[in-house]
This record gives sequence, structure tokens and C-alpha cells, in this order.
Amino acid sequence: MGRKADLPTLIDLIYQAAVDSTAWCAATTRIADALQASALSMHIEIVGGARPRFVVAPRSDPDWLRIYLERWASSNLIRDRALAMMPVGITYQLENLMPRASFERTAYYNEFLAPQGINHGLLMNLAHDTEAASGIGFYRGRARGEFGREEERLLRAIGPHLRRAVALNLRLENIEMQRESTAEMLNRCADGAFLLDAQARVLFANRAAEALLREGATLRVKNGRLSASTSPTTAALRNLIAGGDGVAAGGALALPRADGTSMAARVLPLKAETAWLSRSPAAIMFVKDPRASGLPSIDQIKELFDLTPAQAATAREILNGDGIQAAAGRLGISPATARTHLLEVFQKTGTNRQAELVRVILQRTIATLQRIS
Repeated sequence: MGRKADLPTLIDLIYQAAVDSTAWCAATTRIADALQASALSMHIEIVGGARPRFVVAPRSDPDWLRIYLERWASSNLIRDRALAMMPVGITYQLENLMPRASFERTAYYNEFLAPQGINHGLLMNLAHDTEAASGIGFYRGRARGEFGREEERLLRAIGPHLRRAVALNLRLENIEMQRESTAEMLNRCADGAFLLDAQARVLFANRAAEALLREGATLRVKNGRLSASTSPTTAALRNLIAGGDGVAAGGALALPRADGTSMAARVLPLKAETAWLSRSPAAIMFVKDPRASGLPSIDQIKELFDLTPAQAATAREILNGDGIQAAAGRLGISPATARTHLLEVFQKTGTNRQAELVRVILQRTIATLQRIS
């Protein structure tokens, strides 16, 4: 098969690797065959990283790859000169970087390339910006001689596809890093956390939220949408999530349970785009379970807001979301006394309503957990 006939196949392999980085070995090997190269290497590096993020060298002895990573990855003469001298997408050979005689006197050539029988190279920078750098190189021994114009034309032809594939690799990796870091942060939170779209569809649920859904007593997914235990509560919940123009209205809500207690839910609007989700979330909802250890203690609330023990106890009970009467009953005080404490809590927390107080306590507690984590 001629090189021109190989081009569609090579491009197809490149785009397979764009969405699955494990496919680069097969793709680069086929390109090396078309270029009549005996060795190849491809790297993707994050700027400032101690080691390459990604290295492919399927025709290299694993021992030489280990030596490269340990000894030469931080001082690769070819890579460093190429990034300084050669624009992205331009083919070049080793002689374009420095005179052959000078190159063959370098430690990199004598200690690393020459022992592998590498004397000539055809290369291209695939990415170079403030965040990442990438390059690909194909190599031959002295007997095969330099790469010719036909090989250069082939690499130039597939170069734009290689660049797009690497850009997609970096984009997908960035999305995956966002997903992992956000998921880890939310999973460390003892409260249930849901990311929801405007139709109350669950886009993400942390471990605590998944446990609530499995339990099914307070929250469940019905017809693809998040639902509460009663129709009126479901309607109220979805109203907080839906809002207008795809932005959640936000607010606090008590989620009743069969045992007569309630969970406190707080819906917060989200306006920023979230690349790692298939749809943009309209809201994040935190759910506090008074029976779980994740509920801030009286001492924690007291310390966070400089409250007296009685004020902190009242604030903690308000988190249940079932009102001042129920809070007073659980505390064993009169509703009038509970209201007095609540007014004092409002003053110290800069709030005016119970829903606003719940929001402030939840946000401050979560921020504290994130700093600790």
C-alpha cells in the first residue's frame, strides 16, 4: 500500500487516539511504518511538571524508556531546542536544531540516542502554550540516512490531525481532572450534595446523596427527576430548582420523613458552566440529616458565629427545617424563649429569616470542611 493510500487509515487511527490515549501506540506505530522509521517517541507535558504527563515509545526497549524518564526527561536537548526554535506544526530534522558535528558531541546523543542506533530524526511540535507542550519524533539509524521530502510531506499532511488529537487529549484530561477534584471535594462532605439541572434531573450525587437515594424514604428519583416523599414537597423542591431562564430560584426546604422528623435541604443557584458534566447544572442542593454525624454540633456553631450555648442550640435545631415551634419542643423551652434566642442568632449571623440562617450555617460549615480537607 502506498503512502497516499495510507493517509485515510492513519488519520482514522489518529482520531481514535484523540478520544482514547491508549490507542496512540497503534497509531504512531503505523505512522512510523509509513515513514520507514525504526523508532519513535511522542510526549505530552504539563508546563511546570516534574515528569512528562504522557510518553509513547512503542518501539523502544522498556529499559531505555525508564532511563529517559529518570535521566533525560528534565533535560531533553532536542525537545528544549525545538520548543525554543520551531513553531508548532512545522516539520524539522535534527540538523535544523544544531550542526550535526555539534549534536554528535552532546551527552544526550552519545549516552542516550547513539546506543539505541538513533542518528536521524523527523519531528514536529504538536502543542506549546502556557499550560502544555507536546511533540512527536520518528527516528532512523545511520544506514537508512536522513528522512526525505516524501516523508516530510506525509508528516505535514497528518500534522494538523495530530495537533487536533493532542488538543482533544488535553481537553478531555482537563475535564477528567475537574470531575475527579470536584467529586472528591463533594464526597468529603458528610452532607448529601446533588448537582441538578433545571428539570431536577440528577447530574451528580456524592456518596452521602447516593445513600439517601438508596434509602428512598426522603428523596428518590421518579421518572428521571428528583422527588420528595410527598407531592407538595416535591412541587416546592422543584420550584426552588427550576427558577427562571434555567437559573435556580434557590432557598431552604424541610424534607419530612416518616418518623415525623425532617431533613434540611438548601438549594443554591449555579451560574458557572461545568465542563465535566453532559448538561450544565442549574443548582447544587445540600441536604442535612440531623441523625448523621455531618450535622454541625452545638459547639461548632457556637465557635463559628460566637454564640452562647443557648443560641447555638437554637440555631442547630433550626437546621432541621421544621420551624421554631418544633425546635422549642425538642429543646424543652417555650416558643417565646426560642424566638428570643433566634432573634439574637439573626443579629449575630447577619440574617433575617430562618431559611437564610440555614444557608449561612451550611455554607460556613462546608467552607470550613474544605479548608480542613
